[in-house]
Amino acid sequence: MPDGERSSSGWRGARAWRGATVLLAAQLGGGTPAYGQPVTTIVASSASAPRAASGIAVQVSTTAPITVGSTDLVLTFDPTVVQATSVASSTLDGFTSNVNNAAGQVRTASASGSGDGLAAGDVLFTVLFSVVATAPLGPSPLGIVDGDGVAPDDLGGVPPPIPPPAILYTSVSGTFTVTACSATCGDVDGDGAVRMVDALSIAQLLVGLRPTLLCPLRADVNQSGVPDLVDALFIAQRSLGLRPSLSCSPM
Repeated sequence: MPDGERSSSGWRGARAWRGATVLLAAQLGGGTPAYGQPVTTIVASSASAPRAASGIAVQVSTTAPITVGSTDLVLTFDPTVVQATSVASSTLDGFTSNVNNAAGQVRTASASGSGDGLAAGDVLFTVLFSVVATAPLGPSPLGIVDGDGVAPDDLGGVPPPIPPPAILYTSVSGTFTVTACSATCGDVDGDGAVRMVDALSIAQLLVGLRPTLLCPLRADVNQSGVPDLVDALFIAQRSLGLRPSLSCSPM
């Protein structure tokens, strides 16, 4: 298996009902949509976090009630910005996932003979991300791609008939925004590392040579409530390897 790829076994066979694409929309509670008309939108939520943060959730959800027999969805991301650490679903039967961090893809699939009934706003699956310590600041796209690569974008319906009617959808991409401050305690200037310049920044603040700190929550390493000379000393010791760790309050 290529480096950077993890797999939950069996996702390739999860869409047992896909077969040839059928250009029909599935009937929903409010009636039958017109031929070829998308009946829902699959949305990737947006998120923001500092460099080196972890456990940041991105959810993929539906905007309309649907009953699906199978899904095959790919969440795409910039691997220089974030890395996927886990994928889970509490709404889709037979859910499997394949994470390829090198390619920036989370591929998911599910299969249910009786169908999964989803309400508007229900989350299909959730991906947890960690932010790369050297990630560029600012937004990057989170995309939704149909897994089979065949137009139109559709989910598998529920039989009968066989093959079942497809559920057409549109997609809305999200963004992942990397903020200036990192999650690293003692990283006062937000560059992703604890260095002597971080201690200097605190010292300059204390003597009036600097009006503010870029990341003040990362400066209070003794959790006294404010950046002080002790924080500067601890950070200097940490940058020289004289202190094993620093402790900041949660961001």
